[in-house]
Amino acid sequence: MLGLGNSLTQNSVLREITAPYSYSQDVIQPGDGWEAFSVSGSPTLQYNQTAPDSTAGWMKLTFDETQANFWALQNTDILNGRLEVGSTATISYEIFLDTAALWGDGSGSPADSILWQTFYGSKTSSSTAVTAGNASSTTISKSISATSTVSIIQLRQGLYTAEDLPLAGAEVYIKNLSISITYT
Repeated sequence: MLGLGNSLTQNSVLREITAPYSYSQDVIQPGDGWEAFSVSGSPTLQYNQTAPDSTAGWMKLTFDETQANFWALQNTDILNGRLEVGSTATISYEIFLDTAALWGDGSGSPADSILWQTFYGSKTSSSTAVTAGNASSTTISKSISATSTVSIIQLRQGLYTAEDLPLAGAEVYIKNLSISITYT
């Protein structure tokens, strides 16, 4: 009687179902909230740039100093208020690391393989090898389950040894960012 149709021994509380979230940006814009994070020097972040393979529409980060430690491209705006513990995001994007001589061991070998990670809500994906100086971009797609509600996305290098960090003048190009989140 007091439960208005539900007995007092039944749980009448229902969890609100959150609809899936989707974000897509082929050409990343200045107002999208990206920044260089934990970067030495004063790197330049530019938008709608042309990559070395002559394709347009790339977000470009250029280092003005050799990096000695961890660094990332970070965004805290796109997912603000959208993360739930246990939600799963599939994050996809294209990446291009220019000039092999400015990545890895500095030898200029086109085989300079740089490990790359995607970070979502306090959880890091497994690394994907990206070849610096490659003639074409690499597509990365990772599904990651959130372990907290921290609304951070980081696109970052996966191994931080001196042999893999970018030297002054190194460039990172990113475009075709797509994020889809499903909630449990």
